[in-house]
Amino acid sequence: MTGAKQKNPSGQKSKGSQKGHGSHTPNAPTAGHRTSRAVRILLWVLAVVFMLGSATYQRMTGPTRPVRGSVVVSGESISYKLLRSDWSYRTNEATHLYFRDPFRGKGRADLAGEIHYRRFRSDEPFTSVPLVNEELLGERAGSERQVNERAGVEAAVSNSTGRATDEDEPRIVATLPPQPSAGKLEYFVTLTHENEEHRLPESGEVVVIRYKDHVPLWILIPHVAMMFFAVLFGMRAGLGALFGPTGMKRQAWVALVGMTIGGMILGPIVQKHAFGAYWTGFPFGGDWTDNKTLVMWLVWVVAAIAIGRGPRPERAIARVAVAIAALVMTSVYLIPHSTRGSELDYSKIEQGVRPEDAIQTGR
Repeated sequence: MTGAKQKNPSGQKSKGSQKGHGSHTPNAPTAGHRTSRAVRILLWVLAVVFMLGSATYQRMTGPTRPVRGSVVVSGESISYKLLRSDWSYRTNEATHLYFRDPFRGKGRADLAGEIHYRRFRSDEPFTSVPLVNEELLGERAGSERQVNERAGVEAAVSNSTGRATDEDEPRIVATLPPQPSAGKLEYFVTLTHENEEHRLPESGEVVVIRYKDHVPLWILIPHVAMMFFAVLFGMRAGLGALFGPTGMKRQAWVALVGMTIGGMILGPIVQKHAFGAYWTGFPFGGDWTDNKTLVMWLVWVVAAIAIGRGPRPERAIARVAVAIAALVMTSVYLIPHSTRGSELDYSKIEQGVRPEDAIQTGR
């Protein structure tokens, strides 16, 4: 018995005891940190819902979304689509707004109207231009289509036509002159028939349309895709930080990479094509889209630093940092896209400044 006790005189623990104790070393994830498969699937579903919701919200609230509605004229319902974004004069000869004429050829007076417009933020009087039958556009519309095709603007024709009706029906057309990049016009339309006159939009407000240079789809599509890809993984990481951290580190790093490529690399390239400058946010301007992208990217950089590259992203500081980053991302996507973005200062143009040098932000 005495000899058995002397086999470990130094007081060291047995090999079996060391092995059992080693399973709880600080660098090894414990079973309590594993998130069940059902929870992980549910969190992915919620992340997809949040991502689709943010995409829908951005599209519904952005200042480029057309104003749609319908008005009853002499007993006939006429739908309308008033554009708030179009290509600049580099690839576009005119902005066309189409209105169905349900009276033509039925023994009644044709639908008529005018479009009234002026340069945005100016005191100049509105210019009024009568709406014309679509057939009268003829050669001019065909010429515009050829110009757009030569420029490689596949979407320009559909983008520059406010069509809300069947193309086979008789229509009258309102025409707006395209502007330089970042130029804006404010306008409204009046439709008249017999003794009735209707103002569009019916709210009595004016519609503001902004023009931009063409952005190639091979740049625009990856930019948009990477941004929402980043949102998807960012939301998933944030949900993981709250309810199950398994995979949170990988998801957070993927979100940061997506934001870096989509927002900090492709975003400025899109901005350069559309408005002539790579970056118009802090410290060079007040473009909210650039600024909110910068804020969102920085909080995810902080979250990635908090997570680190070690095997324990489950620690409290990492989970808090990721949760905050996801919350900031959610808040950022509640701000409509293109808010206080690039805008042409017409007063500078009147002073002889070139349009590309007369663009401001933050207004």
